[in-house]
Amino acid sequence: YTKVALPYSDIWVTNLAICWHSLMPLGTIFSKNSRGYTQSAGNDDISSSETTCKTPFNFSAFYNIFNVMYPLRKGDSNYPSSSRLEWFIGFAEGDGAILAFSDRLRFVLTQKEGAILYQIQRVLGFGNVVFAEDSKCYRYIVDSYSDILILFFLFHGNLVLSHRISQLKVWYDRLLTRVLHFPLPTSFNSTPILPSLRDAWVSGFTDAEGCFTVSILARKASATGFRVVVKFLLDQKNAFSVLMHIRDLFGFGSVALRKTTNGVYRYTANSFLSTTPIINYFTAFPLKTKKAISYNKWLEIVKMVKNGDHLTKSGLEKVRAIAVTINNDDSLTGGDGSSSGE
Repeated sequence: YTKVALPYSDIWVTNLAICWHSLMPLGTIFSKNSRGYTQSAGNDDISSSETTCKTPFNFSAFYNIFNVMYPLRKGDSNYPSSSRLEWFIGFAEGDGAILAFSDRLRFVLTQKEGAILYQIQRVLGFGNVVFAEDSKCYRYIVDSYSDILILFFLFHGNLVLSHRISQLKVWYDRLLTRVLHFPLPTSFNSTPILPSLRDAWVSGFTDAEGCFTVSILARKASATGFRVVVKFLLDQKNAFSVLMHIRDLFGFGSVALRKTTNGVYRYTANSFLSTTPIINYFTAFPLKTKKAISYNKWLEIVKMVKNGDHLTKSGLEKVRAIAVTINNDDSLTGGDGSSSGE
């Protein structure tokens, strides 16, 4: 991809021109109350009108700088649509590392599955993917200041988790001293947003921290002597309120502290009634990592149980055969609620 290497003073002028052309002053873009200006750029999951009206995310400032720095990306099949960005933010909040060192800023995603990191690189058009021999995992790394600046405008005002907002504030303070001629927001927006079932954040977060499980437990009252329990799990450290919000979105489940962890909370949905809104959501916003393989197997079992297939010996054995293969292909960091960015 081609990046236009402009001095920051030129970027300032160009952004002013873009905002004037769109009749949206920079002060409006950086306002905490500017969510009504959310841009839907080629949303590939739901209609643009629905995204514009109902998503809590606002990518206007991101698109202004991104389209200046990468002008040839417009019309690209991998262009970062609003839905792709929502998913990426959820994934980054789950597994990303927003880092600040004495001499540089850095963003890192670490995964056992390299394909998803290369996909992220194609969509954003910047950053590097490297393989670490010692840990046998892949890392997507962004550390150039121009691309860190783009990520800042993507994350600013669009983060859900409070500790991620605190990490981004360090970037903001550092960028204020580094990029003096670029129109950063005059103040930092520290207000977390709440994801909805009309955006892809929960899908990205699930790809990072979610898990789908099936258990077969003894039950004398059933025809086969066993019952099938399906679960959807989300783990995250110090995120009780966010997980409670997700519980409320789906209308089912519970949130509890995992006793063997240091502040990691778990959302659990384990009733068959809860599978309907969960399935509806992931149909609209599919998973992108290998976790989709486990989800599809989980979904197959849910359908079998709803059809009563598990009530026969042969049907139960088929359920058992599928269940033991779930989660074998999942990525490295999902499901434990922690990441290198904690």
